[in-house]
Amino acid sequence: MALYRCTVSGSQASGRVWSFRLHYSSASPLATVQADFLAQGNAWWTDGTHGVETLFPATTTLDLVKTESLQVVTIGGVDKIRASGIAFNTAGLVGTGVGDSLPDQNTVLVSLRTPVPGREGRGRFHLPAPIEGIVASGETDATPITRVTTACTALRTGMAGLGHSQVILSYVKSKTGVPVGSFTVVTKEETDRVVRTLRGRVRTRPAVYL
Repeated sequence: MALYRCTVSGSQASGRVWSFRLHYSSASPLATVQADFLAQGNAWWTDGTHGVETLFPATTTLDLVKTESLQVVTIGGVDKIRASGIAFNTAGLVGTGVGDSLPDQNTVLVSLRTPVPGREGRGRFHLPAPIEGIVASGETDATPITRVTTACTALRTGMAGLGHSQVILSYVKSKTGVPVGSFTVVTKEETDRVVRTLRGRVRTRPAVYL
């Protein structure tokens, strides 16, 4: 089985980039994983029942879908994860939500769960800032957040049906001795209703004083 890192990325109204990555274990070649992730990622965004495009304004785009094949290499006696191949496609998808988005640093947080307890069995990723209309007092409505969970579950199960298991991948050796390159299979997604902050998305923005 080979390991893959699949990334989706796009931009927000300000032009700043948003992105997240997921990991998969699969016996398929790079080109196949990329083609399947492109199709499943498109459905994750556009599906009429659960697509997340309704949470974001037309100024939020999904521009690129990328897959990298991964391998463990030893550098200076330390095991590290490195990309050994890459495939990508442009997506050209836009949000369909009505209204303006929250500031760039606001984000919808999706948590990934596995049967393994502790840090090695958990993961997370961040979506772009949602539209203002689904948020009240710093918390999103239950219906759109349920939509996110459904979409992310459909993405995982859709890829699994094609032979690609979504996993939490260890990039560093843990304190308990779990080696680099080990992984646990994701079995559940949960989406936080509280609007979270991802400061890295605005870290390079200069201060504007009045």
